[in-house]
Amino acid sequence: PEAASRPQSEKSDFLSIPPTLRWFGAFSDAAMKPYLYIAKIRVLMALAYRSEVYAAVFSRFVMLLTAVYLWKASYKGIDAVEGVHEAQMMTFAVISTLLGIFLSTGVQNTINDRVREGLIATDLLRPVHPLGIWFAEDIGSSMARIVIEGLPLFLLSMLILRPPLPTGPAAFSFFLLSTILGFCIVWLMSATVAMVAFWVMELGNLHNVLHVGIRILSGSLVPVWFFPESVQRICNLLPFVYIYQGPLGIYIGKTTGRAVAHTLALQAVWAVLLFALLSLVWRRVQSRVMIQGG
Repeated sequence: PEAASRPQSEKSDFLSIPPTLRWFGAFSDAAMKPYLYIAKIRVLMALAYRSEVYAAVFSRFVMLLTAVYLWKASYKGIDAVEGVHEAQMMTFAVISTLLGIFLSTGVQNTINDRVREGLIATDLLRPVHPLGIWFAEDIGSSMARIVIEGLPLFLLSMLILRPPLPTGPAAFSFFLLSTILGFCIVWLMSATVAMVAFWVMELGNLHNVLHVGIRILSGSLVPVWFFPESVQRICNLLPFVYIYQGPLGIYIGKTTGRAVAHTLALQAVWAVLLFALLSLVWRRVQSRVMIQGG
């Protein structure tokens, strides 16, 4: 009887924890195994479609070359702009293209489809948190794209262009940490915007607006360092700049010393704030699903 009653009591204790904390805490104990399995499945799925991989590598390589030679032409006869030299800008262009592979999310499409098809109600009944499932799926997809798309692009860029190497081992380590935080920021933003689907039933072009805003205001296409001072101050108050330019500045050596710690700290703060916002919206969403009956 004691052994039979233990799972029930443990389940009751688990359900007494707020849903968002259950999702966050699931990644710190044995309950992480289902999410790791989901991420693994996503990696295997990505490896199954080779023709799409070849097409993606080719299109991204064309974009990479376009960005590099555009900046080469822009720097013709100029030594440096805002402290960024031509070699640094070439590296910036290459790594920015590679980051675009990792920092792509599919949670917005997943949520929109699940709501439109009425499957979100069954998601809420599963023993694992839906947000955790969707996060694991995007992590798996991003890791697969880095291997099957990013690695070939990086090798091609080393053969054709100047090797886009970081300024040092420490810079590369901080770059990896900053990239992970940047992924958390963009994923949390995408998931929060996708929650609008519970009210309008169809996101339409809303996520495209977010995507364009990220590409422009994050420094992915044109570094925010090159913007006017007034625009830079506004961008620095928004989370977008910490998605791309934050890690890229560390990688090329533009951001050094205390500025690195400052960037990482601000990324962590934005990740916490966006997580809190998503948690609040998710609680509202659950009550709305119960009202609609799924």
